[in-house]
Amino acid sequence: MSHKELYRYILAAVIGVCVCILLVCAGALYFGVRIISNFPAEATRITLWLVFGLIAVLPLIASAVFAVKIAGLVRADRSFSRKTARLIKQIAICGFIDALYFIVANAAMLLLDYQVPSTLLASAILILLALSAGAGFAGVSRLVAKAAELQEESEYTV
Repeated sequence: MSHKELYRYILAAVIGVCVCILLVCAGALYFGVRIISNFPAEATRITLWLVFGLIAVLPLIASAVFAVKIAGLVRADRSFSRKTARLIKQIAICGFIDALYFIVANAAMLLLDYQVPSTLLASAILILLALSAGAGFAGVSRLVAKAAELQEESEYTV
Protein backbone atom coordinates (compact mmCIF):
# COMPACT_ATOMS: atom_id res chain seq x y z
CA MET A 1 0.00 0.00 0.00
CA SER A 2 1.42 3.38 -0.98
CA HIS A 3 1.65 6.33 1.35
CA LYS A 4 -0.87 8.27 -0.69
CA GLU A 5 -3.35 5.40 -0.52
CA LEU A 6 -2.90 5.06 3.25
CA TYR A 7 -3.33 8.84 3.53
CA ARG A 8 -6.68 8.56 1.73
CA TYR A 9 -7.81 5.72 4.01
CA ILE A 10 -6.93 7.65 7.14
CA LEU A 11 -8.62 10.77 5.83
CA ALA A 12 -11.75 8.81 4.87
CA ALA A 13 -11.89 7.23 8.34
CA VAL A 14 -11.54 10.63 10.03
CA ILE A 15 -14.24 12.14 7.81
CA GLY A 16 -16.50 9.16 8.55
CA VAL A 17 -16.03 9.56 12.30
CA CYS A 18 -16.64 13.32 12.06
CA VAL A 19 -19.87 12.74 10.09
CA CYS A 20 -21.03 10.28 12.76
CA ILE A 21 -20.22 12.76 15.53
CA LEU A 22 -22.09 15.48 13.66
CA LEU A 23 -25.14 13.25 13.18
CA VAL A 24 -25.20 12.21 16.83
CA CYS A 25 -24.87 15.83 18.00
CA ALA A 26 -27.55 17.03 15.60
CA GLY A 27 -29.87 14.21 16.66
CA ALA A 28 -29.28 14.90 20.35
CA LEU A 29 -30.01 18.59 19.88
CA TYR A 30 -33.09 17.92 17.75
CA PHE A 31 -34.60 15.40 20.15
CA GLY A 32 -33.48 17.40 23.19
CA VAL A 33 -35.35 20.46 21.95
CA ARG A 34 -38.42 18.33 21.19
CA ILE A 35 -38.37 16.80 24.65
CA ILE A 36 -37.99 20.23 26.25
CA SER A 37 -40.94 21.58 24.24
CA ASN A 38 -43.11 18.58 25.25
CA PHE A 39 -41.97 18.48 28.87
CA PRO A 40 -41.05 22.02 29.99
CA ALA A 41 -40.65 20.85 33.59
CA GLU A 42 -37.64 18.79 32.48
CA ALA A 43 -35.96 21.68 30.63
CA THR A 44 -33.17 22.15 33.18
CA ARG A 45 -32.35 18.45 33.32
CA ILE A 46 -32.38 17.98 29.53
CA THR A 47 -30.39 21.16 28.89
CA LEU A 48 -27.75 20.07 31.40
CA TRP A 49 -27.47 16.66 29.71
CA LEU A 50 -27.18 18.29 26.28
CA VAL A 51 -24.37 20.56 27.48
CA PHE A 52 -22.70 17.57 29.16
CA GLY A 53 -22.85 15.61 25.91
CA LEU A 54 -21.64 18.42 23.68
CA ILE A 55 -18.64 19.11 25.93
CA ALA A 56 -17.77 15.41 25.78
CA VAL A 57 -17.38 15.73 22.00
CA LEU A 58 -14.57 18.31 22.23
CA PRO A 59 -11.76 15.76 22.81
CA LEU A 60 -13.08 13.78 19.85
CA ILE A 61 -12.83 16.85 17.63
CA ALA A 62 -9.28 17.48 18.87
CA SER A 63 -8.43 13.84 18.10
CA ALA A 64 -9.78 14.26 14.57
CA VAL A 65 -7.52 17.29 14.06
CA PHE A 66 -4.51 15.28 15.28
CA ALA A 67 -5.49 12.40 12.98
CA VAL A 68 -5.61 14.72 9.95
CA LYS A 69 -2.11 15.93 10.84
CA ILE A 70 -0.96 12.31 11.10
CA ALA A 71 -2.46 11.62 7.67
CA GLY A 72 -0.42 14.49 6.28
CA LEU A 73 2.75 13.02 7.78
CA VAL A 74 1.91 9.62 6.31
CA ARG A 75 1.44 11.21 2.90
CA ALA A 76 4.85 12.88 3.23
CA ASP A 77 6.38 9.45 4.01
CA ARG A 78 7.07 10.40 7.63
CA SER A 79 4.93 7.65 9.19
CA PHE A 80 7.62 6.64 11.66
CA SER A 81 8.72 9.96 13.10
CA ARG A 82 8.80 11.50 16.53
CA LYS A 83 6.18 14.02 15.43
CA THR A 84 3.80 11.22 14.42
CA ALA A 85 4.39 9.52 17.78
CA ARG A 86 3.65 12.80 19.61
CA LEU A 87 0.41 13.30 17.67
CA ILE A 88 -0.71 9.74 18.41
CA LYS A 89 0.13 10.36 22.08
CA GLN A 90 -2.07 13.48 21.95
CA ILE A 91 -4.95 11.33 20.70
CA ALA A 92 -4.35 8.97 23.65
CA ILE A 93 -4.41 11.92 26.05
CA CYS A 94 -7.71 13.06 24.51
CA GLY A 95 -9.16 9.60 25.20
CA PHE A 96 -8.03 9.75 28.83
CA ILE A 97 -9.36 13.31 29.23
CA ASP A 98 -12.72 12.24 27.83
CA ALA A 99 -12.88 9.29 30.26
CA LEU A 100 -11.98 11.53 33.21
CA TYR A 101 -14.56 14.10 32.13
CA PHE A 102 -17.23 11.40 31.93
CA ILE A 103 -16.38 10.18 35.44
CA VAL A 104 -16.44 13.67 36.96
CA ALA A 105 -19.56 14.79 35.05
CA ASN A 106 -21.44 11.62 35.93
CA ALA A 107 -20.51 12.04 39.60
CA ALA A 108 -21.83 15.61 39.45
CA MET A 109 -25.04 14.45 37.76
CA LEU A 110 -25.43 11.77 40.43
CA LEU A 111 -25.00 14.36 43.21
CA LEU A 112 -27.55 16.63 41.52
CA ASP A 113 -29.92 13.65 41.31
CA TYR A 114 -30.07 13.94 37.51
CA GLN A 115 -28.62 10.48 36.94
CA VAL A 116 -30.68 7.37 36.23
CA PRO A 117 -29.30 3.80 36.30
CA SER A 118 -29.57 3.22 32.55
CA THR A 119 -27.64 6.40 31.80
CA LEU A 120 -25.04 5.48 34.39
CA LEU A 121 -24.59 2.09 32.71
CA ALA A 122 -24.27 3.66 29.24
CA SER A 123 -21.75 6.16 30.63
CA ALA A 124 -19.73 3.35 32.18
CA ILE A 125 -19.52 1.70 28.76
CA LEU A 126 -18.39 4.98 27.17
CA ILE A 127 -15.79 5.45 29.92
CA LEU A 128 -14.41 1.96 29.24
CA LEU A 129 -14.30 2.68 25.50
CA ALA A 130 -12.46 5.97 26.05
CA LEU A 131 -9.96 4.31 28.41
CA SER A 132 -9.43 1.45 25.96
CA ALA A 133 -8.90 3.84 23.05
CA GLY A 134 -6.50 5.92 25.13
CA ALA A 135 -4.51 2.84 26.14
CA GLY A 136 -4.45 1.57 22.56
CA PHE A 137 -3.25 4.87 21.15
CA ALA A 138 -0.65 5.18 23.92
CA GLY A 139 0.71 1.77 22.92
CA VAL A 140 0.78 2.66 19.24
CA SER A 141 2.48 5.94 20.08
CA ARG A 142 5.23 4.09 21.92
CA LEU A 143 5.69 1.65 19.03
CA VAL A 144 5.90 4.49 16.49
CA ALA A 145 8.43 6.32 18.69
CA LYS A 146 10.53 3.16 18.92
CA ALA A 147 10.28 2.66 15.14
CA ALA A 148 11.37 6.28 14.63
CA GLU A 149 14.43 5.66 16.83
CA LEU A 150 15.31 2.53 14.86
CA GLN A 151 14.82 4.36 11.57
CA GLU A 152 17.10 7.19 12.70
CA GLU A 153 19.76 4.69 13.78
CA SER A 154 19.60 2.88 10.44
CA GLU A 155 19.92 6.15 8.52
CA TYR A 156 23.20 6.90 10.31
CA THR A 157 24.59 3.41 9.71
CA VAL A 158 26.86 3.19 6.68
